Amino acid sequence: MLKKFIKPLLLTFAICSSTFCAIAQKGYNELQIAGQLSFPTGDLAELAHRGHGFSAKGLWGIGKKNQQITTEVGYSYFDLKDKWLTEGVSAYYGGFMLYGGYRYKFHNFFIEPQAGVAFYQLNGYSDVRKQGVEANQTYFAWAMGAGYNLGHFDLAIRYQGAQVPQSTDITFFGLRLGYRFYISKKSKEQN
Repeated sequence: MLKKFIKPLLLTFAICSSTFCAIAQKGYNELQIAGQLSFPTGDLAELAHRGHGFSAKGLWGIGKKNQQITTEVGYSYFDLKDKWLTEGVSAYYGGFMLYGGYRYKFHNFFIEPQAGVAFYQLNGYSDVRKQGVEANQTYFAWAMGAGYNLGHFDLAIRYQGAQVPQSTDITFFGLRLGYRFYISKKSKEQN
C-alpha cells in the first residue's frame, strides 16, 4: 500500500522544491487565479459531459524576463452521462491536480508544458437507496498549454491528461481565462 503513494509524494516534493528554488531566482513573480471549461476527449467523452474547473498558479521568474517556473493546484469536475447510470442515480468524476511546469513567453504569446500528479474521484449517489459510493485513484498527470496575455488576463487552451495503468487515459481540452497579479514590486517595474 505504501508503494502506491511513494511516486506521488516524491513528485509533490519535487514540485515544492522547485517552487522554493524558483522564488530565490531573478525574474518576476506572479499569482494567477483561473477558471476553465473542460471538453472531454477519447473514452472520457463517452462517459462524461462537458466539465468545468478552477486553479491557482504561482509563476516564479527565472533568468530572463520571458521565463517562469510554474506551480499549480487545480480541480476539474465532470457530470457523468445518464446513459451510463440507472434511474435515480447521479454521479460525477472529479480530479484534484498538482502540477509543476515551465512557461516561456514570445511577446504576448506563451507556451507552458506541465507535469504532476492527479487525484481522481468517482462519486455516485442513489436517490432510491439514499446512499453514496466513491472510488479514489492517483495518477501521473500532464498538460500542454498555449495562450495569449491581455494585460493581467491570460486566455489559453490546454490539453490535459492522466495516465491510467491498464486502462484508457483520462484526457480533455480546457479553455481557460486567468487573472494574474504581481507579488513583488520588481514584477511591476519589469512589465
